[in-house]
Amino acid sequence: MTSVPPLILFADDDPGARLLQSTALQSGGFQVETVADGTQALAAFQRLRPDCLILDVVMPGMTGFEVCRTIRAQPGGEHVPILILTSLDDLESISNAYVAGATDFAQKNINPMLLVERVRFMLRAKELQDGLIASESRLAQAQRLARIGHWEVDKRGCTVAMSPVALDILGITAYAARDIQVLQDRIHAADHERLRDARRNASGGGRISIDYRIVTPTGIERFVHMEGQMPCVDFANTGDSEYSEHKTYVITLQDISELRRAEEHIRLLAFFDSLTGLPNRAFLHEQLALKLKVAAGTRTQIAVIALDVENLNRINHSLGAQAGDDLLRAVSRRLQQHFATPEIWKSGDPTTTASTAPVTVARTGGDEFGIAIAFNDGGSHIANMLQQLVDKLSAPFHIGAQDISIGATIGVTVFPDDADEADTLLRCADAALHQAKQAARGSYQFYSAKMQQHATHRLSLESDLRRALQRNQLELNFQPRVAATTLQPAGLEALLRWRHPDRGMISPAEFVPIAEDLGLILELGEWVLDQACSYAAHLARSGRKLRVAVNVSALQLQRTAIAEQVSRALQRHQLDPELLEIEVTESILIDKPDLARRALELLKVQNIRIALDDFGTGYSSLSYLRTLPFDYLKIDRSFVADLSNDNGSAAIVSTILTLARGLRLHTIAEGVETDAQRQALTLGGC
Repeated sequence: MTSVPPLILFADDDPGARLLQSTALQSGGFQVETVADGTQALAAFQRLRPDCLILDVVMPGMTGFEVCRTIRAQPGGEHVPILILTSLDDLESISNAYVAGATDFAQKNINPMLLVERVRFMLRAKELQDGLIASESRLAQAQRLARIGHWEVDKRGCTVAMSPVALDILGITAYAARDIQVLQDRIHAADHERLRDARRNASGGGRISIDYRIVTPTGIERFVHMEGQMPCVDFANTGDSEYSEHKTYVITLQDISELRRAEEHIRLLAFFDSLTGLPNRAFLHEQLALKLKVAAGTRTQIAVIALDVENLNRINHSLGAQAGDDLLRAVSRRLQQHFATPEIWKSGDPTTTASTAPVTVARTGGDEFGIAIAFNDGGSHIANMLQQLVDKLSAPFHIGAQDISIGATIGVTVFPDDADEADTLLRCADAALHQAKQAARGSYQFYSAKMQQHATHRLSLESDLRRALQRNQLELNFQPRVAATTLQPAGLEALLRWRHPDRGMISPAEFVPIAEDLGLILELGEWVLDQACSYAAHLARSGRKLRVAVNVSALQLQRTAIAEQVSRALQRHQLDPELLEIEVTESILIDKPDLARRALELLKVQNIRIALDDFGTGYSSLSYLRTLPFDYLKIDRSFVADLSNDNGSAAIVSTILTLARGLRLHTIAEGVETDAQRQALTLGGC
């Protein structure tokens, strides 16, 4: 296919010049159209759209400069090559030519063959320019479609230029982009530190590649990916020309919000159950693996529960698949609500980390759910929680117009007792579920025999403790206190004991936490207070006035009007307040200290003595010692036991005694068993 020769429009009022130059151009392979003045040149340009124009400067009507300016202002005339011919060879004429928009200039008497080469060069340059413009246009279109913009900064980090796409992504104007604070304000608050660290690591010409969030001035949140080279922040006196004032850095900014939404959708499909909205087995496995990593090397344990919903097939057959689906959704909601209730954690403090939550609830199969729970209280509450879960799911579900009752059978395994890998733990939980189904529907089964025994023992103790309160199986023992110097009786300490009819004496360390879990501690605490006041009053009436110390839990201080309770007990037994001492532990200083402070102050108003028990083993805040109305500091028996053999314990005891003297507090040492211990304490001022 033969290509069409380029068309040259030649404008000159000199007929001889037109003939000479047009002949040369035609012999050079160009088409030529000639005109005699500027007005004709403009008309011919509009009509012919030539590939190149050659304009004489001095022509009737309009000069070549004026024609050039006019064409440049018209659509389609911005980039066409224009050669200005001038008989003047001075800088002003040359400058005027370029100011008018000329591509090049030449003297009017230029050699015709040289003119041909000039034109050929301009057309080649125009072809390259057109290719570059087309490439830039395609690139710009691709960047618009891909939401990729670029941002040009100088060595100080100041914006030199920002592409329209980048401005659109950030939701700002080109003028606003010049203000570095405006750009900083667009960064999502949660990503500031991470982006600052990435920029710091890449400073000095290093590369940066990071995803983060921005917030537009209208409040739209977008995910963006930044890629590029970061400038050095300080090049003073480096002498390195590479970092001159003119060096700039180009950073790309891509809006990846759609990609993130797509990824999230894929994640939902891959890791979440479409019916209930709960995570699926794959997600449970992933989260369990994370929990195991966090728990490794700590005291944290993880219970993995496999739960089977009973009677689902019967409901599907009798009421239809829709009712079965509605039931599964209702079960999932009830499970989520159950594990979001703080009361199920009363006895423990579930570990919470940035990488994994304490509880993950998932739907692992048609009628099965999986649960992973992190805890760090030795598992004492697990059996109670499982029974609550069975009871919770036994309550009727209102589906459609009917109340539907189901049951739940549960298998549970515990890390690290049974296994230390996610796959194995899930299999163990399934095996325990299978055992539970064989044993009894509507029950739970531990995979670990040790944990099973512990859970059974605890449940038994719970039932027995309730009966013990009703049957007066609890008793108070009174341990004497003596003065360190005279060995004369100085008071009594009320110690709660449980004499079980079958198990014998049970330690408070075992049954008091159960009482707290069951909500019995308030009733138990009031009983202890009443019995202690009764015994102290009995001693006083017989002529032995000894102060009786009663330990009060933090829960009693927080949830009861303890001062009124004490006042009633004193009045009921006609006991002098001077003969009652209330002991509290350091835990009150951490949990709701304001409530505890108010309660202690109200007790102090009644002339009740107040002692801080187990000082030095917990929080040990000196500010609380100074502000709370304590009369006594009790030195923990662990320090006293090692007093003669451990310099560290001796130093701690000495410090406590010195501190007490400085605060004008009395001291009581627990567990003194030898004369050497007594003498050491006496010398210290106990």
